[in-house]
Amino acid sequence: MAFSYRNRTGQTYSRHGRKVQRRNRREQQSSSFAKDAAGSLDAVPDGDEAAEVSTSGPPVLRKAAARTAG
Repeated sequence: MAFSYRNRTGQTYSRHGRKVQRRNRREQQSSSFAKDAAGSLDAVPDGDEAAEVSTSGPPVLRKAAARTAG
């Protein structure tokens, strides 16, 4: 099942990604959200979460907030 995120206006976005090679020849996972579900990825990486941009509405991938016990 593909990962999807529904924003406050009711639009559904799917997570897409690809591996890109940086200038120092290291590979990095590039990630984005799109309305098209074809070719989308299954999950968000551990330690990350999907959040909504407060001014315009599309989702972004960000580090998950640390949860403190107590």
